[in-house]
Amino acid sequence: MPKVDVTAYRDFLVITTHDPHVVTEAWTPDHLGGIGQVLLDTRDNLGVSDEALILIRSIKSINRRSGDLDWWRYKDADRYGFAWMGGCFRVFHAIGIRTGISHEVPTGHHIVIANEVPESARAVIDRKFRRMN
Repeated sequence: MPKVDVTAYRDFLVITTHDPHVVTEAWTPDHLGGIGQVLLDTRDNLGVSDEALILIRSIKSINRRSGDLDWWRYKDADRYGFAWMGGCFRVFHAIGIRTGISHEVPTGHHIVIANEVPESARAVIDRKFRRMN
Protein backbone atom coordinates (compact mmCIF):
# COMPACT_ATOMS: atom_id res chain seq x y z
CA MET A 1 0.00 0.00 0.00
CA PRO A 2 1.34 3.46 -0.87
CA LYS A 3 2.09 5.92 1.93
CA VAL A 4 0.25 8.71 0.07
CA ASP A 5 -2.70 8.51 -2.33
CA VAL A 6 -3.73 11.20 -4.82
CA THR A 7 -7.25 10.94 -6.22
CA ALA A 8 -9.55 13.34 -8.08
CA TYR A 9 -13.13 14.52 -7.68
CA ARG A 10 -14.63 17.20 -9.92
CA ASP A 11 -11.60 19.46 -10.58
CA PHE A 12 -10.07 18.82 -7.18
CA LEU A 13 -7.07 16.76 -6.15
CA VAL A 14 -7.41 14.88 -2.87
CA ILE A 15 -4.20 13.91 -1.06
CA THR A 16 -4.55 11.26 1.63
CA THR A 17 -1.63 10.15 3.81
CA HIS A 18 -1.88 6.71 5.43
CA ASP A 19 -0.61 6.59 9.03
CA PRO A 20 0.94 10.08 8.78
CA HIS A 21 2.57 9.90 12.21
CA VAL A 22 4.53 6.75 11.34
CA VAL A 23 8.03 7.79 10.22
CA THR A 24 9.66 5.84 7.37
CA GLU A 25 12.76 6.42 5.23
CA ALA A 26 10.57 8.06 2.62
CA TRP A 27 8.25 9.99 4.97
CA THR A 28 8.87 12.30 7.87
CA PRO A 29 5.72 13.90 9.28
CA ASP A 30 5.48 17.67 9.20
CA HIS A 31 6.17 19.23 12.58
CA LEU A 32 4.74 22.43 14.03
CA GLY A 33 5.93 25.38 12.02
CA GLY A 34 6.37 23.40 8.80
CA ILE A 35 4.64 24.57 5.65
CA GLY A 36 4.24 21.36 3.73
CA GLN A 37 4.82 17.65 3.23
CA VAL A 38 7.53 15.72 1.37
CA LEU A 39 7.41 12.12 0.18
CA LEU A 40 10.48 10.44 -1.29
CA ASP A 41 10.81 7.51 -3.70
CA THR A 42 7.45 7.92 -5.38
CA ARG A 43 7.78 4.67 -7.34
CA ASP A 44 7.15 2.72 -4.12
CA ASN A 45 5.31 5.23 -1.92
CA LEU A 46 2.92 7.32 -4.05
CA GLY A 47 -0.42 6.06 -5.33
CA VAL A 48 -2.04 8.16 -8.09
CA SER A 49 -5.31 7.47 -9.86
CA ASP A 50 -5.51 7.98 -13.63
CA GLU A 51 -8.02 10.79 -13.03
CA ALA A 52 -5.65 12.56 -10.63
CA LEU A 53 -2.76 12.14 -13.07
CA ILE A 54 -4.73 14.03 -15.72
CA LEU A 55 -5.30 16.90 -13.29
CA ILE A 56 -1.67 16.94 -12.14
CA ARG A 57 -0.52 17.20 -15.76
CA SER A 58 -2.86 20.18 -16.27
CA ILE A 59 -1.42 22.31 -13.44
CA LYS A 60 0.42 25.39 -14.64
CA SER A 61 3.95 26.17 -13.50
CA ILE A 62 5.33 29.34 -11.93
CA ASN A 63 8.86 30.69 -12.09
CA ARG A 64 9.69 29.72 -8.51
CA ARG A 65 11.65 26.88 -7.02
CA SER A 66 8.59 25.32 -5.43
CA GLY A 67 4.87 25.56 -5.96
CA ASP A 68 1.73 24.38 -4.21
CA LEU A 69 2.43 20.85 -5.47
CA ASP A 70 5.65 19.48 -6.99
CA TRP A 71 6.88 16.18 -8.37
CA TRP A 72 10.61 16.30 -9.05
CA ARG A 73 13.59 14.16 -10.00
CA TYR A 74 16.43 13.70 -7.52
CA LYS A 75 19.52 15.44 -8.88
CA ASP A 76 21.71 12.37 -9.28
CA ALA A 77 19.31 9.45 -9.62
CA ASP A 78 16.33 8.02 -11.45
CA ARG A 79 14.17 8.65 -8.36
CA TYR A 80 11.46 11.18 -7.68
CA GLY A 81 10.00 13.07 -4.76
CA PHE A 82 6.53 14.55 -4.32
CA ALA A 83 5.70 17.54 -2.14
CA TRP A 84 2.74 19.77 -1.38
CA MET A 85 1.92 22.77 0.75
CA GLY A 86 -0.31 22.13 3.73
CA GLY A 87 -1.19 19.17 5.89
CA CYS A 88 -1.11 15.40 5.48
CA PHE A 89 -4.68 15.43 4.19
CA ARG A 90 -5.26 18.09 1.57
CA VAL A 91 -7.82 19.11 -1.03
CA PHE A 92 -6.60 21.32 -3.90
CA HIS A 93 -8.68 22.94 -6.62
CA ALA A 94 -6.38 22.02 -9.52
CA ILE A 95 -7.28 25.17 -11.45
CA GLY A 96 -6.03 27.43 -8.65
CA ILE A 97 -2.66 25.89 -7.80
CA ARG A 98 0.78 26.04 -9.41
CA THR A 99 3.86 23.84 -9.62
CA GLY A 100 7.47 24.95 -9.30
CA ILE A 101 9.98 25.12 -12.15
CA SER A 102 11.46 21.66 -11.45
CA HIS A 103 8.06 19.89 -11.57
CA GLU A 104 7.75 17.01 -14.01
CA VAL A 105 5.31 14.11 -14.17
CA PRO A 106 7.40 10.97 -14.63
CA THR A 107 6.22 7.79 -16.29
CA GLY A 108 6.27 4.70 -14.11
CA HIS A 109 7.23 6.43 -10.88
CA HIS A 110 4.01 5.87 -8.98
CA ILE A 111 1.57 3.11 -8.14
CA VAL A 112 -1.65 3.26 -10.17
CA ILE A 113 -4.61 3.18 -7.78
CA ALA A 114 -8.38 3.24 -8.14
CA ASN A 115 -9.95 6.69 -7.90
CA GLU A 116 -11.55 6.02 -4.52
CA VAL A 117 -12.01 9.50 -3.05
CA PRO A 118 -12.70 9.54 0.71
CA GLU A 119 -16.32 10.43 1.49
CA SER A 120 -15.20 13.24 3.81
CA ALA A 121 -13.30 14.88 0.93
CA ARG A 122 -16.29 14.51 -1.40
CA ALA A 123 -18.49 16.26 1.18
CA VAL A 124 -16.04 19.18 1.52
CA ILE A 125 -15.79 19.56 -2.27
CA ASP A 126 -19.56 19.35 -2.75
CA ARG A 127 -20.07 22.12 -0.17
CA LYS A 128 -17.43 24.27 -1.85
CA PHE A 129 -19.02 23.68 -5.27
CA ARG A 130 -22.40 24.84 -3.99
CA ARG A 131 -20.81 28.10 -2.79
CA MET A 132 -18.97 28.57 -6.11
CA ASN A 133 -22.15 28.29 -8.21
